[in-house]
Amino acid sequence: MRLFTSSQNRGGDNRLYQNELSDGFVDVEVVQMDNYLQNQQVSEVDLIKIDVQGFEAQVLAGLENTIRSSPNLILLSEFWPNGLCRTGANPLQLLQTLQSWGLTLYSLGSQAAIHPIVDFEAFINQYHGRKYTNIVGLKNS
Repeated sequence: MRLFTSSQNRGGDNRLYQNELSDGFVDVEVVQMDNYLQNQQVSEVDLIKIDVQGFEAQVLAGLENTIRSSPNLILLSEFWPNGLCRTGANPLQLLQTLQSWGLTLYSLGSQAAIHPIVDFEAFINQYHGRKYTNIVGLKNS
């Protein structure tokens, strides 16, 4: 895939889609994590951390089997509704999908406090434009 780079923020704002901050690009090899982990004979994981500037839905789709088969999973992911939409993802559908895979979702607040996300739509509506947050998904026991 083509990774669009930003010389102004090299370490933190490179994206797999064209955007107003990109001023260069590099072609990169990508792999579906379920396939990679299977090839490494890893059947479950305890922690997944994702921050890919709005491409989280695509990354998570490539982790479905791993998420479903990991009973002690903690998922930590950036949640940026505008970025998700820019990559063709639906923020509401993403939260619903994670829930259907057995995760209970929380917003990550200050001092690492987690707060249950009770109303997905109200939660999403808090984050317009460049506003984002982090979510935590804990596997239901």
